[in-house]
Amino acid sequence: MSALATALTLLIAFPAAWIITKVARGRSGSLLFVVCLIPFWVSETVRALGWLILLRETGVLPALLVKLGITDMPVELLYHDATILVGLVYTSLLFMVVPLVNSLKASTTR
Repeated sequence: MSALATALTLLIAFPAAWIITKVARGRSGSLLFVVCLIPFWVSETVRALGWLILLRETGVLPALLVKLGITDMPVELLYHDATILVGLVYTSLLFMVVPLVNSLKASTTR
Protein backbone atom coordinates (compact mmCIF):
# COMPACT_ATOMS: atom_id res chain seq x y z
CA MET A 1 0.00 0.00 0.00
CA SER A 2 2.86 2.42 0.74
CA ALA A 3 4.42 1.88 -2.69
CA LEU A 4 1.07 2.48 -4.36
CA ALA A 5 0.48 5.61 -2.28
CA THR A 6 3.93 6.92 -3.21
CA ALA A 7 3.34 6.23 -6.91
CA LEU A 8 -0.07 7.90 -6.87
CA THR A 9 1.31 10.87 -4.98
CA LEU A 10 4.08 11.26 -7.54
CA LEU A 11 1.56 10.99 -10.41
CA ILE A 12 -0.43 13.86 -8.91
CA ALA A 13 2.42 15.96 -7.48
CA PHE A 14 4.76 16.04 -10.48
CA PRO A 15 2.26 17.57 -12.94
CA ALA A 16 1.23 20.10 -10.28
CA ALA A 17 4.86 21.05 -9.63
CA TRP A 18 5.55 21.18 -13.37
CA ILE A 19 2.63 23.56 -13.91
CA ILE A 20 3.73 25.77 -11.03
CA THR A 21 7.32 26.07 -12.26
CA LYS A 22 7.16 25.76 -16.06
CA VAL A 23 3.70 26.86 -17.19
CA ALA A 24 2.54 29.43 -14.65
CA ARG A 25 5.26 32.03 -14.45
CA GLY A 26 5.53 35.07 -12.21
CA ARG A 27 2.53 35.94 -10.08
CA SER A 28 0.35 33.05 -11.18
CA GLY A 29 3.06 30.51 -10.30
CA SER A 30 3.54 32.11 -6.90
CA LEU A 31 -0.22 32.09 -6.31
CA LEU A 32 -0.50 28.40 -7.21
CA PHE A 33 2.39 27.60 -4.88
CA VAL A 34 0.72 29.47 -2.00
CA VAL A 35 -2.53 27.63 -2.69
CA CYS A 36 -0.58 24.37 -2.32
CA LEU A 37 0.82 25.58 1.00
CA ILE A 38 -2.50 26.65 2.56
CA PRO A 39 -3.28 23.17 3.99
CA PHE A 40 0.01 23.38 5.95
CA TRP A 41 -1.59 26.16 7.97
CA VAL A 42 -4.20 23.74 9.33
CA SER A 43 -3.27 21.11 11.87
CA GLU A 44 -3.04 17.50 10.68
CA THR A 45 -5.50 16.56 13.43
CA VAL A 46 -8.08 19.03 12.14
CA ARG A 47 -7.66 17.72 8.59
CA ALA A 48 -8.07 14.12 9.79
CA LEU A 49 -11.24 15.05 11.66
CA GLY A 50 -12.51 16.67 8.46
CA TRP A 51 -12.03 13.39 6.61
CA LEU A 52 -13.89 11.58 9.42
CA ILE A 53 -16.82 13.99 9.12
CA LEU A 54 -16.94 13.46 5.36
CA LEU A 55 -16.60 9.67 5.27
CA ARG A 56 -18.30 8.22 8.36
CA GLU A 57 -21.66 6.46 7.97
CA THR A 58 -23.58 9.55 9.05
CA GLY A 59 -21.23 11.84 7.15
CA VAL A 60 -21.60 14.16 4.21
CA LEU A 61 -20.51 11.83 1.40
CA PRO A 62 -22.71 8.83 2.35
CA ALA A 63 -25.69 11.18 2.74
CA LEU A 64 -24.98 12.62 -0.71
CA LEU A 65 -24.80 9.12 -2.21
CA VAL A 66 -28.22 8.30 -0.74
CA LYS A 67 -29.69 11.60 -1.91
CA LEU A 68 -28.43 11.02 -5.46
CA GLY A 69 -29.93 7.51 -5.43
CA ILE A 70 -26.58 5.76 -5.84
CA THR A 71 -27.05 3.76 -2.63
CA ASP A 72 -30.18 2.83 -0.70
CA MET A 73 -28.61 3.22 2.74
CA PRO A 74 -25.65 5.24 4.01
CA VAL A 75 -22.41 3.34 3.47
CA GLU A 76 -19.51 3.29 5.92
CA LEU A 77 -16.58 4.58 3.86
CA LEU A 78 -14.00 4.68 6.64
CA TYR A 79 -11.44 1.94 7.20
CA HIS A 80 -11.43 0.56 3.64
CA ASP A 81 -8.25 0.17 1.64
CA ALA A 82 -9.33 2.73 -0.95
CA THR A 83 -10.11 5.45 1.60
CA ILE A 84 -6.92 4.74 3.51
CA LEU A 85 -5.04 5.13 0.22
CA VAL A 86 -6.78 8.46 -0.43
CA GLY A 87 -5.78 9.63 3.05
CA LEU A 88 -2.17 8.57 2.54
CA VAL A 89 -1.96 10.36 -0.79
CA TYR A 90 -3.63 13.47 0.63
CA THR A 91 -1.29 13.72 3.61
CA SER A 92 1.89 13.13 1.62
CA LEU A 93 0.98 15.22 -1.43
CA LEU A 94 2.13 18.50 0.06
CA PHE A 95 5.42 16.99 1.15
CA MET A 96 6.08 15.93 -2.43
CA VAL A 97 4.93 19.06 -4.28
CA VAL A 98 7.18 21.49 -2.38
CA PRO A 99 10.49 19.65 -2.98
CA LEU A 100 9.56 19.00 -6.61
CA VAL A 101 8.82 22.70 -7.16
CA ASN A 102 12.17 23.62 -5.62
CA SER A 103 14.02 21.03 -7.71
CA LEU A 104 12.33 22.09 -10.94
CA LYS A 105 13.04 25.77 -10.20
CA ALA A 106 16.70 24.95 -9.49
CA SER A 107 17.03 23.03 -12.76
CA THR A 108 15.50 25.98 -14.65
CA THR A 109 17.94 28.55 -13.27
CA ARG A 110 21.06 26.61 -14.34
